[in-house]
Amino acid sequence: MEEFQATQVLDEDNQSSQSFSSSGSSQKLNEKIQIGTIEISGSKHPIYKGLTIVGRHPACDIQINDIVSIKQKNNNTK
Repeated sequence: MEEFQATQVLDEDNQSSQSFSSSGSSQKLNEKIQIGTIEISGSKHPIYKGLTIVGRHPACDIQINDIVSIKQKNNNTK
């Protein structure tokens, strides 16, 4: 069996905003960092660092009710 060393990726661009308190919790670690916006059917939505889920399901980060817009977005990614 191969052994692998445990590693942790450090986000060097965001290190200055990371802080730790003696209790182990920090508000800054939970902050969302906006990296852009997307405009869908005339509405602008923020895109945050990490995963942003776009779709019709209520659990999605950005909800779209226009099925035509959804099909157009999907066709552009193929």
